[in-house]
Amino acid sequence: MTRFELCGVSVRHTASAPWLFEDVELALSPGIYGLFGPNGSGKTTLLECMAGIRPFGAGEARFVLRDSPLAGKRLRERLGYVSQQFAFYEEMRADRYLTYVAGMKLIPSHLIADRVTEVLESFGLADYRKFRIRSLSTGQRRRLSIAQAMLNDPHLLLMDEPLEGLDTEERANVMERLLELAGDGVVIMASHILTEIEHWVEQVLFLSDGRVEGPKTPRQWKSALLHEDVLDGAASGSWSEWEPTLEDVYLAQMRRRRR
Repeated sequence: MTRFELCGVSVRHTASAPWLFEDVELALSPGIYGLFGPNGSGKTTLLECMAGIRPFGAGEARFVLRDSPLAGKRLRERLGYVSQQFAFYEEMRADRYLTYVAGMKLIPSHLIADRVTEVLESFGLADYRKFRIRSLSTGQRRRLSIAQAMLNDPHLLLMDEPLEGLDTEERANVMERLLELAGDGVVIMASHILTEIEHWVEQVLFLSDGRVEGPKTPRQWKSALLHEDVLDGAASGSWSEWEPTLEDVYLAQMRRRRR
């Protein structure tokens, strides 16, 4: 059994600041999860804490792979992280950059060349392997940032706005690769644009006002919205009459909290 858990975690930026989120409890099994919330709600901070980039103020994260708890070096070997902001050595060639990252991920040296070639091909970058990163387009750089996270075939993949700057075909290709990974791994994708990944995610988490709600499937969220009839002016009729989007659900959540 593979699972990722947050056990009573809380985070704030400084000791005197209010909690950004507090006492969060989550238990996630393999699949693709969308983490949605407004700008400033703490999505990036939560992902950074999950990845071990910054500490939780309280509580802890646990990752269990096939019933074996992983921590420290063993967890880093199975972790992939995609930041919203590009963090490249601009003068490096794409293949050299991936080779460098593969070494940092402790991939055995005799496997690195083949693995670099594999991810370059998977993300449509094989023709650009000798290009310097500074010469790549925004979409190519975004795909390179995802490719580096996939080098170690991670079982826990954390992604911050991963589809930003990608066209429709590129998004579809990235999501197909993630669906392959999600069979035995936990993938969490943070975004504030629900329409980007609504049809790809299996479970949805909403983060706002210091609370994480979910996970629920998109259909469960939508069914709850229809049942509660919380959208102003929207009839709670049958699915054939009106089917809400995740954006409708999200806006309803925000309206409810402001009452």
